[in-house]
Amino acid sequence: MTVLSSKVGRADIVTAMRILVFGAGALGTLYAARLAMAGNEVALLARGRRLDALREGGVRIRPRGSRTLPPAPVHIVERMTDSSHDLVIVLVRRHQADEALRVVTAARDASDVLMMVNVASGYETWRAALGARLLVGFAGAVAGLAPDGVLEYEVAPAVFQPTVLGEPAGPPSERVHRVARALADAGFPVQTRDDMEDWQYAHAAWITPFMLVTAIAARDPDRLEDKALLRLWMGATREGVRLVREARGRVRPRALSLVAGLPAPWLAAISRGVLAPRRMRERFVSAGHDSRTEGLALAAELAAVAAQVGLSLPDLERLRALATA
Repeated sequence: MTVLSSKVGRADIVTAMRILVFGAGALGTLYAARLAMAGNEVALLARGRRLDALREGGVRIRPRGSRTLPPAPVHIVERMTDSSHDLVIVLVRRHQADEALRVVTAARDASDVLMMVNVASGYETWRAALGARLLVGFAGAVAGLAPDGVLEYEVAPAVFQPTVLGEPAGPPSERVHRVARALADAGFPVQTRDDMEDWQYAHAAWITPFMLVTAIAARDPDRLEDKALLRLWMGATREGVRLVREARGRVRPRALSLVAGLPAPWLAAISRGVLAPRRMRERFVSAGHDSRTEGLALAAELAAVAAQVGLSLPDLERLRALATA
């Protein structure tokens, strides 16, 4: 496992890359902008109202709490072409991934494809569609559009959640290291791993309950005062970790298994402490406005995996029902 620190402001990229980012949501826009500002040739595929907005106002971003940066030199496109790129980054929500994959594979572009998408059921569908072109990863940032249309963002600290990437199986290859260097030069702390499929299974185990709770809180922020809901959240997380251990034989990173092994009352108390600051609660609620659909999709995937190995997920099912209501 290798961690690269971000190098914001560097102008000495050895070889710039031609990159297409598929997905003009908050994170897709952020990664496209930072990669372009670091000297890469970047196109961002957008559709509908988002396409119109980007064509009119360009790609504008700013770190949360700072001034707006100069417009990023990103080319806005509305469809895949037969042009070849060094890399296609698919950065969409889980429920949008199948359609994105269909569009990418229908094009004659033979580029490597980095799927930066939450997934709880493994890579078999992606392997079947992309073969040796497939790379996998996960974004280490949060972002959202401000009322003035500028994208506000925060890059997660390396110790908390770097951008993670690797081959779908085996140690990082030279192509993985090249992408990692480009992302680091664009300002993202990067971690390369040799166990990405295990890592993403485990990530889904804890992020899915988190998404469902944020979705519930987005409708009613006072629910964050509900100790029963917090216990349900922690119980669903413990169920997810147990499922990963049963389905995969191990949990990566190991720290997740250790944390999930704490008594449920302790975990609920920790969650209350994390949510105590007003700023943290506001961000928690804000995240829920966009997480409901993806959280439900991931919960359905986890339920399917649980059925295959003969486990039940009662707390996760209760959370899913609350988020659906």
